[in-house]
Amino acid sequence: MIIANQIWGLFPVSDLLNHERFHRIFLIFLCLAFGAALASYALIGSHMRYSGDDYCFGALLRNQGFWKASWGPYFGITSFPGNRYSMILLSMISGLFPPKFNGLLPGLAILLWLIGLSMALREVFYTLGTRLPDLYFLSIAEVLIFLTLYQAPDLSQSLYWRSGMFTYLAPLILFTWLVVVVLRQSKKPNASPVALGFMSLLAVFSGGFSETSTALQLGFFLIFLVVVLVRNRSHLSDQRPLILVLSITVIASFIALVFLYISPANQVRRIDMALPSPPDLYSLIRMSFTHSMDFIVGTIKALRTPSIYTLIIAFFLSVALNLRFQLPGFSRFSHLLIGVLLIPLAAYLLIVCCMAPSAYVQHAYPESRALILARVVMVCAIMCLGWIAAQVLTKKYGLSFKYKSVLVVCTLFVLSAMCLYPLRAADVVIKDLPHYQKWSQFWDARDREIRDAKESGVQDIEVVQIDHIIPRVGELSPDPGFWYNGCAAEYYGVDSISASLSGWDD
Repeated sequence: MIIANQIWGLFPVSDLLNHERFHRIFLIFLCLAFGAALASYALIGSHMRYSGDDYCFGALLRNQGFWKASWGPYFGITSFPGNRYSMILLSMISGLFPPKFNGLLPGLAILLWLIGLSMALREVFYTLGTRLPDLYFLSIAEVLIFLTLYQAPDLSQSLYWRSGMFTYLAPLILFTWLVVVVLRQSKKPNASPVALGFMSLLAVFSGGFSETSTALQLGFFLIFLVVVLVRNRSHLSDQRPLILVLSITVIASFIALVFLYISPANQVRRIDMALPSPPDLYSLIRMSFTHSMDFIVGTIKALRTPSIYTLIIAFFLSVALNLRFQLPGFSRFSHLLIGVLLIPLAAYLLIVCCMAPSAYVQHAYPESRALILARVVMVCAIMCLGWIAAQVLTKKYGLSFKYKSVLVVCTLFVLSAMCLYPLRAADVVIKDLPHYQKWSQFWDARDREIRDAKESGVQDIEVVQIDHIIPRVGELSPDPGFWYNGCAAEYYGVDSISASLSGWDD
């Protein structure tokens, strides 16, 4: 034992995590590893063009003009009705740019989410009284975003396909920015009416992308408000600014949900799609809770390795930060127990919020592209549990650990080894790049062919039938009467388009 102590004394490994330069270099390495995975997703997405509903939004913009196309679908007075006012507005704005702009959207979405999530994490830590260098928040944000995208039930529809991304991922990005605004305003004793008004508009806009994302947003801020009220019930006056901004955000989110509900387009779509009548309250609750449990159990069974990875990396990130900065933890065991119980409960209720809209509208389990919202809840919950477990270890044992160097070495080794996971994921993603490159080249050639034919006066155009780059999303077919073909014909301003020529497999 004495010899072991002398050996460890020769190598002051425990000082590594206290050395600022070493810590920065290690975090940069971590950020580069996970950044490579995120960059691979952006690279694949850079080859996206129009697909499926994108043609219909393009046709609407061409026929109706920007303003009417932006509000007309909400009132059901256009050929493509829809109640998701924010999603429609973003689709029209992006439609003002050439189709290649779609290729910039996945990378832009990841970048905006990364910035917003980093800022949100910083505000959360600052609210808890902890100030850390921004590199820490960036690394945690990269890990969370990578794990969400890596485990997304239908990544191609949730990230690469514009219509799917605007419906489910875009509100998640705006939600992180909304958290930043809410937490910053809660620190001001007397927030200005202008700032509160902006926050309200942001909440209403963020809630206009889909019923699923709006229900999640409303559920999150409502749970946040209840926790604040219960935890500070003996001195609510001290939390008045936070209670005010949370109350306003809850009301604004509810207003957004009402806007989605009262849209005249709902009745039009219900008839066109032959949707069933809304279920009774008991059936709605039963389906929502059952589907949530199915999702959680299915995640644990099907994604056992990523779930364990999420727990472990969160644990060791927390260990590294606690050994370096001695973060504040739970002062009492009862608080720790409440935290451990509250996180799974809150996650379950938020997943219920994600399931409820589909149960209400379709009496069904949500489509796979919508489940990215429930997936991010699961990832956050698992990371929080791993984080708390590390706090318990370091607070009780780590700071007075007789062989603290052992814990430091384990932390550095595990985190370094875990950097291989996103690098391997990036390698797998990049293997699909040739297929996406081929698709974008064929799409661009077909686009030029259609435009050239139109310029030559041809109104009934035959083009090459290319592969479905987004699974379960329609492409132009040999049948000119297929509704995506009709949308494409209107978008280009011709009578018909038939994708009946060979060439893709040549």
